[in-house]
Amino acid sequence: MIPIVPADWLHERPKEEDRARRTTELKLNGIADKVSQDSIDRLIALLPEFEQGEFATADAHYRQTGQYLPQVFLLCEKISESGLEFSFDWMSWKKSEASRVLTDEGIAQADLLTLRKILTYCVEQDRFFGGFLPMVCSNGLIQAVLRRLQEVRASP
Repeated sequence: MIPIVPADWLHERPKEEDRARRTTELKLNGIADKVSQDSIDRLIALLPEFEQGEFATADAHYRQTGQYLPQVFLLCEKISESGLEFSFDWMSWKKSEASRVLTDEGIAQADLLTLRKILTYCVEQDRFFGGFLPMVCSNGLIQAVLRRLQEVRASP
């Protein structure tokens, strides 16, 4: 018996890498339209807490208790609500661009899309490797991203 397959299966299928690239491009086109200035402002509103040191102990607290500080949960919630987090191939980005971007100089020059990638990467990395988000809250990465986000938000 010959199995019946959909007609599109008879054509050459795109390689997984090509499919992922095309999906990422489609999802990136126009995605900035979905990020409101209000949602960015709500995320930036956490900056004073970072500057006052309320996130400084997030990593140590996680290592001692295995639990996140309430502020880390709030950060995750704000990132998710802001629309800044989006679907893209963060694993490939981590291997190719992250080492260049995740520096003081890289963050200082980051545009909105790059800041979104950093935030998405941090949240996704934490989903797979618990404790990553408290670590980047404590080491200043998130604070630097929020400062840069504030600068980008203020620019015309």
